Amino acid sequence: MYTSVCIKSRSCSPPKVDKLRELHSLLESWSIKPPAIELPRLIPETRLEKPIRLRWDKLGVRAILVSFYDLEKVNIEKVMDEGVHRFLDFDGTVLLSTITLDRLLTERTFNLTLALLKDGGFDGVVGWDMPVYMDDPKMMSLTNLISAALFTARYVREGVPTIPLLKGSDAKEMDLYSHWLQRLGFKQVALHATEYVLNYEDEKARDLMGTAVLKMIKLRVKPLIIGTASPRSLPYGLCREFPEASFAGMGWLLSAERFHAYHGLDTLDLKACVMECNCQACLGKPATRVSRSVEDIAEHNLIQLKNLIGGEKVGENIGVFDAVLEHGTTAVVADLHIGTNQSLWETCLEKLKKIRPSYVILLGDTFDYVNGSPTLWEVTSFMNGLRELKAEVIPVSGCSDSDRLKLLEAMKQLLFTEDSIRPQLLESNDTRSGAVRDLLAFHSACKEEIRVKLADGRVMVLRHGHRLGFNKEDDLEEIVNGILREEDDIEIHVLGHFHKSFFKPKKRLVILGSWQTQTREEEKTGFIPDIMDILLIKGDGSLKLVRGE
Repeated sequence: MYTSVCIKSRSCSPPKVDKLRELHSLLESWSIKPPAIELPRLIPETRLEKPIRLRWDKLGVRAILVSFYDLEKVNIEKVMDEGVHRFLDFDGTVLLSTITLDRLLTERTFNLTLALLKDGGFDGVVGWDMPVYMDDPKMMSLTNLISAALFTARYVREGVPTIPLLKGSDAKEMDLYSHWLQRLGFKQVALHATEYVLNYEDEKARDLMGTAVLKMIKLRVKPLIIGTASPRSLPYGLCREFPEASFAGMGWLLSAERFHAYHGLDTLDLKACVMECNCQACLGKPATRVSRSVEDIAEHNLIQLKNLIGGEKVGENIGVFDAVLEHGTTAVVADLHIGTNQSLWETCLEKLKKIRPSYVILLGDTFDYVNGSPTLWEVTSFMNGLRELKAEVIPVSGCSDSDRLKLLEAMKQLLFTEDSIRPQLLESNDTRSGAVRDLLAFHSACKEEIRVKLADGRVMVLRHGHRLGFNKEDDLEEIVNGILREEDDIEIHVLGHFHKSFFKPKKRLVILGSWQTQTREEEKTGFIPDIMDILLIKGDGSLKLVRGE
């Protein structure tokens, strides 16, 4: 074993002799039988620096793995004084993980963790961890393996229930380290699978994970697989290979902090939609609250993981909408055509301020880059007006504001006072850059159509309407009949684009007029638009069309 060559230098490097002798003496005299720790199938991991407090008992969570990334930033004295169970508000099994940054894996940190384990009332520890990488010199790798074994044994000697980590940068090292763990009498072994899963496309990493799995099978131990608590990283082969294994990780929480909710084997980005779910964690909660709360998303993710590991079907009872209108008033307006002389966007904002809606849906052609050119004042004033409403704004793209080249030209006009200028000569201007930022955010959030669920259970689909094959000069009755002729499961269609009012929700169709007075082109053709329509959706699901004066 000790004649293995270094991958980098191709030379032999034996480990430090004194440490090797210390380990040999320890193994020869070892007589302690480490106690086993009873663990459930799924073990959520959380941070000691920033713990999350959930309804652990209602979620059926019986054990938690706690990690740390800088003990200096943790209020250790508070944990020691209160006890970790009170600190976390959790009555089950609490394990401390020593998987942390390499620079923290020192004698000093070990002593800190030992004091924390004893005085904080932890139920056990996972580790000791040490950095062991495939491209490290063998002397460093073997020395760290020996240190990991010695530190792990010290935990046991101090009376701390311990689950060791299986380590090794190649098959020979893993074979050696698993032999040491066997000599120390461990019946439970943990594997930090993240370092293999993240590099699973690499053949060496994939083979090394396979080697680790085979070693655990050979040792006949109960495995704890760490770093796999997400649908995509969960190793289903291990679920089948180890029906008694426990799986731990922080993926469920990291996803929730990004507002990503588990939906089967995929994730939903709840920054762009709303999830309606009837799982154990979400049942009885408003969909909007669940989709906007890190704690609620985290609980949902945990239940999805628990069911997935248990072999149950997941994601079947999840509905995905752009909004679920459970309370308050929603205002829908279409065709503001900001940038044209005929736009009534200022009047629209004034009316919306009086309504004070919870949601504002802008149904396309909010800006007009085809027949108009939004000025810096118009963009900044409109965006600031939307922010003052304190409503959730959901934009839809239309035919006058969806051309990316024209949008780029509009942003250029907002940024530059001259026709063209070299970047190094351009002076910074917060107002101009803020307007471009707002436009980018607005248009990146635009969709061709949005689906919303009303409080009475009906589903409404809102789109601009320019892709339906009709022109606004066409007969309104012909447009209506053409739209309703199509068979679909949509309970209410809401459209803009045609600059005409039509309000027949019982016929499943609403068409909104514009917020733009008659243009010269419309005057030439004799087209008279309906203006200043606002569709109000109440909290009970009822609809009302407020027509312009």
